[in-house]
Amino acid sequence: MKVYAYGEDALTLWAIKNKVPEILGKLGDKTKVEECKIFFRPSFGRGGKGTFGEFDFIILSDDKLYLGESKWDGAKKPKAKVHIKFKQQQLRRHEIFKWYIEKIKEIKEILKEECWSTFKKNYKDDFSKCFGPKEIPDLDKKGLKPLLVENLITVLKLIAKKPDKIVDVLLYFYNGKNLEDGCKVTNDNSFECVSVDYNNDNKEDGVKNNLIKIELQ
Repeated sequence: MKVYAYGEDALTLWAIKNKVPEILGKLGDKTKVEECKIFFRPSFGRGGKGTFGEFDFIILSDDKLYLGESKWDGAKKPKAKVHIKFKQQQLRRHEIFKWYIEKIKEIKEILKEECWSTFKKNYKDDFSKCFGPKEIPDLDKKGLKPLLVENLITVLKLIAKKPDKIVDVLLYFYNGKNLEDGCKVTNDNSFECVSVDYNNDNKEDGVKNNLIKIELQ
């Protein structure tokens, strides 16, 4: 079945379906795709004190965790140099999730008793020191875990353990010729930048109209 879609979200899904070996190769990672855990746009809420948005993708390989942001050229002609500047809330998202990963063992121990409120009590001061005015999210008034907490717990449980290395990744999609000088994030040099050409895989089915073809089974 062919699905046609448009823009960064579509390209990210297309890349997860077709380009993970290429992406891992460019990152110097030899993990096989079938041995990875891949998350597409995991959401951790927007707009509240406990929220920190959503990554475009997360890839967990043998020993590395890749936290990904996607950008594309908007179907324009490729530039020799691509300089991306992220908003501060995007960079903060990476910092906050890394903090949770650092505490993953403690979170899992606490969750054996299903007590998120105990985790917040133990770590709220440290979190506020790092990220104030952001806060660890609360349970709701009935003591139940809201969707944000549920999503966070689910993803952390799937990650299972602290990876040996966490890597921030910019996945840049471009249409056509190779980028002469690649791409880079201008306001955070910790990002590894991976560029992927989406032209050849899509030109038979409408890349001129900015449509992305995704083959689904």
